[in-house]
Amino acid sequence: MAEKKSLKTILIAAVLVIVAVAISVGATMFVLSGSNDEAEGEEAQAETVVPEPLQYFSFPKAFVTTVASENRARHLQVFVALAYRDSAVEAALNTHAPLLRSRLLALFGRGDYMALQSADGREALKAEALQVLNDTLAAEGAAPVERVLFTNFVLQ
Repeated sequence: MAEKKSLKTILIAAVLVIVAVAISVGATMFVLSGSNDEAEGEEAQAETVVPEPLQYFSFPKAFVTTVASENRARHLQVFVALAYRDSAVEAALNTHAPLLRSRLLALFGRGDYMALQSADGREALKAEALQVLNDTLAAEGAAPVERVLFTNFVLQ
């Protein structure tokens, strides 16, 4: 009987040692994989590109044009500024300012007086202006602008 108890004790001790080793290996793998994820997270944060701050270009003169109206001639006066992040855009804006001004003036001249009286109409005009500007800049091989801003907008 003493032999059975000692054999049983040895088997139990062996099973406990195997379980302890398995738990130890599992815990080590868990801890190491967690620190690996943190290292990957830190690498991802280091690789994240911080965008350049917004820069602005303002056309020095107001855009003044006649807009369509049912009853009589109406006039639009708008000062335009452009927001961009790529510093190379400023040189393109200065170089192509006459062309950009001409395209914007043509766009503003197609505006409708009644539509431009609403905020939605002005936002739609900004979106169209952004499209016209970016198409023109792309045709000239320049980077796009991010936003069009109306710094002063008068309808008469």
